[in-house]
Amino acid sequence: MLQLVQANPQILQTESVAPVARVASATTTPACQAPVAAAPSQVSSNTSKSNLDDWNWEDLDDETDWEDSDNTIHEDPFDMESLPSDLRQKIISFTSPLDALHIAMFPDLRQDAYSNIVWDSFLRSFKESNEERVDLDHQLAIISAATPSMTVREKFGRLFQPKFVADQSMTVWLDKETGAKCYMLVARTLLVANQSYWRWIPCDRLRPPLVAAELLPRTNQLEISGTMASTLLSQGSTYAAYMVFKFKVESTLIDRVQESVVSIGEYRDTNLICFGAVCGNNFEQPRKRRDGWMEIKLGEFSTEDGDDSQLHIQVILNTGNQLLKGLIMLGIEIRVAKWRASQDASDHEKS
Repeated sequence: MLQLVQANPQILQTESVAPVARVASATTTPACQAPVAAAPSQVSSNTSKSNLDDWNWEDLDDETDWEDSDNTIHEDPFDMESLPSDLRQKIISFTSPLDALHIAMFPDLRQDAYSNIVWDSFLRSFKESNEERVDLDHQLAIISAATPSMTVREKFGRLFQPKFVADQSMTVWLDKETGAKCYMLVARTLLVANQSYWRWIPCDRLRPPLVAAELLPRTNQLEISGTMASTLLSQGSTYAAYMVFKFKVESTLIDRVQESVVSIGEYRDTNLICFGAVCGNNFEQPRKRRDGWMEIKLGEFSTEDGDDSQLHIQVILNTGNQLLKGLIMLGIEIRVAKWRASQDASDHEKS
């Protein structure tokens, strides 16, 4: 045991839990049966498996997921398989979920890395560090009721995947680092006042399946707006709102400056946004997500303890004398704000 720790001291380091998110992340690129234009602006992406955003939790039992960039790992360099199973599980439980997934790359250790003992330990740690932000027991009860046969590892991963709320007006998931609740206001919720301007496109490959909306060339000015109770969000958190979209070829919105407003209580954050690169660096610009969609930041806000104000989000589109066309809208994500010092950070996300 001492030799094992000396040979691999990081195995006993306790890291902050970093479970998967996403929004709408960690899925295959959704085509939604519509031709999509190339990204019109300078965007960045990060497809390395450096954090749990990059793992598809529902497919972790597929051995093809455990092949690295060069070769599949077949041997355990630390000879952990010579230890009793209960000791191996104890050692792995002192690491992090990401470490456990890496350890599971060794076939002889996969059963221990996937054991309920290990993932129960991760759940307890996550609950202790985030008990003021989310009712974890309630979330797990919902997941267990939907799929009783899930292992603890599968339940843990499902916490950080988007799920519809009861009326399907939005999806909800937990942020992988902070445990804060995140949401997406879906297109049908945002566009209820002007549905005649849109054509609905099912996106069955997304998890959960969503319905996107393609903007039809019927107006040159349009407002997209959504509201939700701030009490649904995790108190004492700083959030950012992002519009999730794609462009079809020849969109009239590319390289035009638009306006977004995010308000809560007496607070109001107004921003100029640009869907293309020509506008320059003084405007919020879109970036490509891992799921193949684009997103653009609309604004930030903070929740205060006991604040029961409504959150309002508006995107005001105007193309002058041209008709609006070429926009495919998926929804507006509201997730924990990160990378405030760098607008070019590629990890959300989405989150």
